[in-house]
Amino acid sequence: MHSDVFGIMGSPASSEQIKGGEVIGGSVCILPNTNGQTNILKERRFNMAKKITIIFLSILISLPLFIWPITASAAQSGENWPKAIAIAAGRPGGGVYTIATGMASIMKKYMNVSAHAESGLFGKNIVLLHNGDVEFGMGTADLTYDAGRGLGSYKKFGNMKLRLLFSGSTSPAAFIVRRDSGIKAPADLKKKTVMATMPANMTFTRCGDMILKSAGMSRKDVKDMTFAGPKAGREALAARRVDAFISLFPSMGRTAWAEELNLTTPIRLISGEEKALEGILDEVAFARKAKFYAEYYGEMIGNKDMMSVGIPHTFLSRRDLSEDLVYETMKVFFNHLEELYAFHLEAKAYLANPLDLAVIPYHPGAVKYYKEKGKWSPALEKTQQKLLKEVDATN
Repeated sequence: MHSDVFGIMGSPASSEQIKGGEVIGGSVCILPNTNGQTNILKERRFNMAKKITIIFLSILISLPLFIWPITASAAQSGENWPKAIAIAAGRPGGGVYTIATGMASIMKKYMNVSAHAESGLFGKNIVLLHNGDVEFGMGTADLTYDAGRGLGSYKKFGNMKLRLLFSGSTSPAAFIVRRDSGIKAPADLKKKTVMATMPANMTFTRCGDMILKSAGMSRKDVKDMTFAGPKAGREALAARRVDAFISLFPSMGRTAWAEELNLTTPIRLISGEEKALEGILDEVAFARKAKFYAEYYGEMIGNKDMMSVGIPHTFLSRRDLSEDLVYETMKVFFNHLEELYAFHLEAKAYLANPLDLAVIPYHPGAVKYYKEKGKWSPALEKTQQKLLKEVDATN
């Protein structure tokens, strides 16, 4: 006997149920010249049709329940979003690069997108954003300021196609000297050999300039040397080829290379007097006070906290990214802070003051997020309109 897998056909027919008929493969075959059997068959067919109709309607009613999760998932990744999202970060192994890998992981987890961090340099990241080679990038406020206005090394690009999502942590700066050198303040660097110009990252140079200026000096008052970075600086200091070099440090935690250098060549970090630095900061649109903590740097700063200057990080996007993509990105970052904190100690400071400093306009998607959270004030709107006009851009 044949029976339908969905139970539509009912129980198999039998000769007792349909008198005068035969069952062939589970179907009823009507024999000619029988009395009353046609009415029985019609009733059976009507019952089967009714069952089929009920099943069909049940499937139609339940279909949206199966389709909805797929539609909802697809809605999380907008139709106008890039297929792959790249975040241009810092050097592999560094704090900001590790934070960027965490951000990419969060985006993949909660936004249903393909995202990854790319190693980079802050100055070059801005060019990549302008050219549309990456979607998001990490920079610094001084470079972002220049890029938005087509200044300095970005002059050939004109006003670059960038928008701000938030400002990040501020890395404190200091000149590093040998502890046995007798150099204890910026004024002591006069006529000394100092690596104060770093062409690959002018943020270092600008921070050094502010510290020197707090002592009434400039690079013209020292024997200025260009250098490639902290590695070159510490090698030259250890070999006594220079008296000092400028460097930036994480806003939180220790710096492994400084601890290693201090073991073989005891060092001192020097900065300007706090009041003098505050006066300098009033003149610089993109700088902030920053602090070295004794718990991290101990004898390198005389076992007490030391105030200095620094330039905040910036988290940027291409200007042409859709509002909904940037809005969703802001949501997943700031709704899952604890997950981001787990990636690196610096992450907490990096995400602590997103509205601290704006040197270019915020992206509309970021503005939408801040308004939703009640963080967007009339003062911020005034700043936004001023910046839009200043960089000759529109929303």
